[in-house]
Formats: sequence, C-alpha cells, structure tokens
Amino acid sequence: MEGVKSVDSAFPDETHAIRASAAPLSRESRIGQACIEALIDRRSVPPRHLQAPGPDARELNRIVAAGLAAPCHGRLPQFSVIAIPPENRGHLGDVFVAGLRESEPDPAAERIERLREKAMHAPTLLLLVCHVFPALPEIPREEQIASAGAALGAIVTAADLLGYGAMAVSGQHIRSKAIREAFRLARHDFPLAFIAIGTPSRRRNACAARRAPAEVLTTWRPDMTGSF
Repeated sequence: MEGVKSVDSAFPDETHAIRASAAPLSRESRIGQACIEALIDRRSVPPRHLQAPGPDARELNRIVAAGLAAPCHGRLPQFSVIAIPPENRGHLGDVFVAGLRESEPDPAAERIERLREKAMHAPTLLLLVCHVFPALPEIPREEQIASAGAALGAIVTAADLLGYGAMAVSGQHIRSKAIREAFRLARHDFPLAFIAIGTPSRRRNACAARRAPAEVLTTWRPDMTGSF
C-alpha cells in the first residue's frame, strides 16, 4: 500500500538506538519473551486428536481466569463458560442431531454418527456463551462481542501454555434452536464457540503459513493514500 511503512522503517534512528542500548534481560523479561514466543508458536489441535488427561479443576480455573483478563469495555459480564463433562456427552450428541434436523429433516445416518462422535471428542469440552447488552448504546454490540472473542483467545492460549492442546470449534449446529434450548440461553445470549482441551495424541503439525507483522502493522500519516 502506497504511503505505508513499518514501525521500524518509520522510526529507524529511535529503533536502532533502543536495540543498541538494550541491557541484558531480567528474569521477568526472559519470562515475558518466552511467553511471547509461545504465543507466536501457538497452533490449534483438532478435538479428535485430544485425549486424556485434560486440565484438572485448578488448571481449568486458571484457564478461565485468563479469559477474565481479556479487555472489556464497562466491565460487563460479557461471557460465561459452561463445561460439558464426559458423562453428559451422549446427551450433547442428541442435541447436535436435533440441531441438524432443523435444517435437514432426514439427514444421512453417516452424518448423524459423525455428529455424535464429535460430541465425545476431547476430555474437556467447554461452551463459551457471549452475553450482549443491547440497552447500552455507549458500548456497541461489536465491542461486546469483541470482548468475548478476546476471552476465547485467552482461554485457548492459556490451555496451550499449560501444555495442553486446544481448539475453538463452531459449525452450523452451534446456532441451532436445539443448542439454545439445551443450554437455556437468554434472548440476547449466543454461543460463540465450543472449546476442546486435552493432551495431544500425536505430534503437533507445523504452523500453517501466517502473515508477517509487516503485512498488518502500518504507520498512519495524514497524507496517506490507499486503504488499510
């Protein structure tokens, strides 16, 4: 894009001076650098490749606490997390099938079986529900959903940092009436994603190619042309 530079190229003198004068990293800085590397290297693990053990109660509380640290305009209770234990997964499979029948009254037996299998994947399965407060014009709906999305990312990342594999999954069935009824969702609530967590059953695949920071990080100038 014409007129756009990376931060380093926009401020070369300052950037090089900071790097040249950098002191040895403190313990806190080393921990921070390690966390950033873990964030950059994070990748999702499909639920079918997640096996026991999953996080214990203490670890799960820590994982959810990470979600609660997500940015939130107005400190709204922007989301809830519902755990679906293994003993209730059969019922969840029934809900998935009921949701499928809303759009396909007579689905193939193979599709029904796949949905039931999906309900059984991963030792830990969570549903993240977004709460939207439409009566707050000073906090637009988009900001509220973005906050719940930030919590979703923090939860998945926290599970990864604890050594587990994790993945957020949705699909057409998550928007079904059957899901809303089964989880007793209020009028302005909606299910954002299921989050599967567990121990990877095989070596993780290499990260898919991601965009470079220079492709998304730009410096604004009043005389810029083009668009972001």
